[in-house]
Amino acid sequence: MSDFQDKKNLIINQENKIAQKIASQVIDKPKLSVWMILIPIIFVYYFIQLSQYDKGKKKYAENYMVAFRRALEAAYFLAETDAKPKYDELAEKYNIPKAAKQQQIELFKILTDHYLTLLQAKGEDVLSLIKSGYGSKKNILDFFNRLSHAERKLNLALKDHLEQSDEVIDQVISKIDSCSKQTRFEFADTIFAS
Repeated sequence: MSDFQDKKNLIINQENKIAQKIASQVIDKPKLSVWMILIPIIFVYYFIQLSQYDKGKKKYAENYMVAFRRALEAAYFLAETDAKPKYDELAEKYNIPKAAKQQQIELFKILTDHYLTLLQAKGEDVLSLIKSGYGSKKNILDFFNRLSHAERKLNLALKDHLEQSDEVIDQVISKIDSCSKQTRFEFADTIFAS
């Protein structure tokens, strides 16, 4: 296995962990009450809700990871071949409305550049790759801020193409944005704790 392949595996595993954490914050977990324990049929209903929560969380994380996986694959190809990135071609692989194409391209650019940085960095784990590639907490936080901004712009560009009310969509976008930032900033604290 190549050095780039090893790093790619480390990176995707870490991104999956982050996606799972964000999903667990974005998707509301059903609450267990005393009444549910005392009345068996309600307790069964709770487990049905819990199962739906687990499936929803898994599906959210899978969908969340699509852009990250594609950008990592592109970065891996670029690192292996020294080719020039073609961000518009990456965006074409998505079936997104024209109004959001530029935002999708920007998101791919940010992610692909980030993954190239990590693939070309030195280290044995993701934390050391980030430390090597970014050098400081400030630099990784700058990346996280650019990423959050690009994701928010893309979500807002897609807003008109969704079948929910603007109020509901705004609440969901805000929650995703807030949970993503919190998770990433906590991760940055972990990386540069020492």
